[in-house]
Amino acid sequence: SDVVRFNSNKVQRHINRILDDSVRKQRTIIYVLKARQTGISTWTEGKIFHRVHFTPNQRTAVIAHDYTGSENVYNMSRMFYDNLSPEWQPLTKYSTKKQLVFENPSKAGRLAAPGLRSRIDVFTAGRNTSGRSFNFNAVHLSEFAYFNDGQKLYESLLPAVPKSPGNFVIAETTANGVDNFSYG
Repeated sequence: SDVVRFNSNKVQRHINRILDDSVRKQRTIIYVLKARQTGISTWTEGKIFHRVHFTPNQRTAVIAHDYTGSENVYNMSRMFYDNLSPEWQPLTKYSTKKQLVFENPSKAGRLAAPGLRSRIDVFTAGRNTSGRSFNFNAVHLSEFAYFNDGQKLYESLLPAVPKSPGNFVIAETTANGVDNFSYG
């Protein structure tokens, strides 16, 4: 299918207003129980990509319920980058299936022109410690109702997002019955 310009829909605009109103004052955590195909994952990846593309020294994470989901959600950010005109593409040190790092690839050049030093890291929720020992400015938890042990992962991840204005966690999911972390 063709790549089209991103125009937010009604649901995305609503969530965006909630985030923008709150994130200026405090770390913000938003849970979204969504219908399929509302564009919340795309909107969230857009917010994360915008953060690392325009703000230096940002570390962000994408965590999905399985490897395929992680790859799929992360590929949205890759698509955003790939479709920027060359003059808007920041220096890229790494571009793999697990990370996109905006930094000068040249070790010698990094001293004079370090680049943004911002990044998107990709994890799978298969381990309940994904994200432990990191600090993140923004996190996207995709399909969290399908995480194997969502409560433990969430408890290990939340301290990695400082309680400072500007930082956020967007946890979105479609429904998955009543016997999981998202229901409680």
